[in-house]
Amino acid sequence: AGGAGGGGSGISAGAAGSNLTSRVVWLLAGVALTLAVHWFVQGRSAGSSETPLFMSGNGRHYTPAETDRKIRRSLASSQHLEAVEKAPYLESVLGQIGAQCVTAPEALYQLLEVIGDAHAKVFNFTYALAYHRAAVQVQQQVNFPTLQTLPAQTAVAEDLANEFRYDEALEQTKKILDTPNLPSKFAAVLLELESHIFECKGDFITALYRFEEASSHRGTASVDQIRHHYDLLKRVIVFAPTAPDVVAVSLQKKVREQLNLLLTEGGYKRPNQLPKYFNSGIEGLPWIPDETYPQILQAAAKVFEQYHDALVTEYQELFQSSKFMEERECLRDMRFSGRWHRYDITGFWQRRDKDLCSVDAPVACQVRQLLLKEKIGMIRGGYSHLDSRTRLKPHFGMTNTQLKLHYGLQIPLREGKPCAFLRVATEERGWSPRSLFFFDDSFEHEAWNECDDTRVVFQIVLSHPALYNPTTSVQGASGEH
Repeated sequence: AGGAGGGGSGISAGAAGSNLTSRVVWLLAGVALTLAVHWFVQGRSAGSSETPLFMSGNGRHYTPAETDRKIRRSLASSQHLEAVEKAPYLESVLGQIGAQCVTAPEALYQLLEVIGDAHAKVFNFTYALAYHRAAVQVQQQVNFPTLQTLPAQTAVAEDLANEFRYDEALEQTKKILDTPNLPSKFAAVLLELESHIFECKGDFITALYRFEEASSHRGTASVDQIRHHYDLLKRVIVFAPTAPDVVAVSLQKKVREQLNLLLTEGGYKRPNQLPKYFNSGIEGLPWIPDETYPQILQAAAKVFEQYHDALVTEYQELFQSSKFMEERECLRDMRFSGRWHRYDITGFWQRRDKDLCSVDAPVACQVRQLLLKEKIGMIRGGYSHLDSRTRLKPHFGMTNTQLKLHYGLQIPLREGKPCAFLRVATEERGWSPRSLFFFDDSFEHEAWNECDDTRVVFQIVLSHPALYNPTTSVQGASGEH
């Protein structure tokens, strides 16, 4: 992830902006108002044999049962929609039902929750937060059992964290953790979320404490959880080196224990190659030698050189129009002031054309098509923008079944020498303009920019050629895409 190109979940679409659109503001304001009106009318009509009817947004009257069925049918239909289509479709349903929605509070809660989840799925966390909070409001109005309200309340905390509102997110998790009779499994989820938030804040000691507390509630740890525990322990040692000797010895012992578990139970072969998904049949190298897959490098160099100026222009237009996404994987070293942004041309959260490529990045999409024609097994790609004075923490990519290729699009130098660097395993290299870096990010890697200007690379992620023909010659493997 990060500027080094490793894996991880993606992040907020720049188009979301920092404020809700008027459409969402009025929609949720209408829901809040009709909630108040509904319960007032319900109180006035207590004892009456008549069921209150409300006019829908399209002028039709629905009974509560009809409203409930319409919402549930719409939720079922939305399961087949693309991620970027789901929220707008369900918002239109909410608008059609209008004030009627409050006559079916359980279905309304589900509708609001799913709309919030849909926005979170495409990284529009501002919208997600508004809908999840509206769902919580519905639950509170109709006195849902406390435990039923926990998923929506937790979603609010996650949305706040993804909006970088860490202190508010922690206030929310604390409130949930104070819930009487909270199930252990749910406590573990919340404590892991708190651990993640503290890690994002750069407080690795508290992050480790919360993670280990979550483990006491969780029971048997998965390989992925062991991996994360190992990673947190190493971060504490690196970022808090002044611990007393007895604590340092204990931490080192825990590191060895977790690493031993990973190597014996996780199927890993090396301590510096621990991706989430590991294929033991691939013999990887941190840096891919030029002679290993020459056809890939030659084809990529030719295409990038041809489109260099157009890619630079497109990058500038996308960044200036706030379409880049800020990193939310908490890879940034908080001791440095800069930030990392990226634009993924194939992200499912983008508006995409028939080839599943962003309509806002036609130049990059043309480059993608040319690379695919050259039989380069490109999975995804895009622009990676690393601010001046930014450092990304050492981390592992998602899998060793893919490789990364970086092209130096806008690379500053200091007195003619590199000032932005990438380390993979034990070797670090400095970026230079129009250079190509070909590496396996499943090995531990980190990136940093000591320059006075931004470092921009175009990154492509490609399927590992060894998966296509691992037993043939290097020349044959490079051509079997």
